Amino acid sequence: MKKLILYIVVNFVCIISYSQTAIKVFFDTNTVVKEESLKDLPVHIRAAALQQLNSIKKESAMIVQGNTVYFEIKPQQIDKKQKGTINSNDRTSGVLFSKDLSLEGSYPGLKILKNFKTKTIKTKIKGKLTTEKLVAVNWKITNKKKKILSYTCYEATTTFKNKLLTVYVTNDLKVSGSPSDLPFINGLVLLYKHGNSTTTAQRIELNQEEPLNFL
Repeated sequence: MKKLILYIVVNFVCIISYSQTAIKVFFDTNTVVKEESLKDLPVHIRAAALQQLNSIKKESAMIVQGNTVYFEIKPQQIDKKQKGTINSNDRTSGVLFSKDLSLEGSYPGLKILKNFKTKTIKTKIKGKLTTEKLVAVNWKITNKKKKILSYTCYEATTTFKNKLLTVYVTNDLKVSGSPSDLPFINGLVLLYKHGNSTTTAQRIELNQEEPLNFL
């Protein structure tokens, strides 16, 4: 009888401990830049500039614990250089090559706190904390599935901010969370496409600590 009680207590503690640990998902976002958006650049460097711009990846992370989602875009400094020569077929430009094409810029950091139960989103802008309701959407579940980081995901689509939003969601981890300011769906979003951007989970870390004083 004592062994049975001890077994029940140990399992209860394990269940409670598991439920209190957080899951952390690391994402990369790639935005496809179209060549027509670079029409102000000289013809002979457009292809190289397009390649550089499309290689930029924005890093972010999402922590999910219970009904709470902590999402953060890391501040990022961009400094890309292409050394050597860039051949040009545009004889009318008068330039046959260019050296050391550089691309500089930065992404500001951003923190978002969301709640699955209340469907709210909190952000801090200029030191002021704001709370708003997440946009309500109607999800359409498709018959498409794919594996992301060994997790089985199903596809769902909706319209969000007047654009098609496609997500791939897994229920394997028994939690619900969506990155950025996306509306919630039942399950954990590991990939989403919105406009010209695609955000994909790169790795998942289990048994993480819940952040303190996040905002």
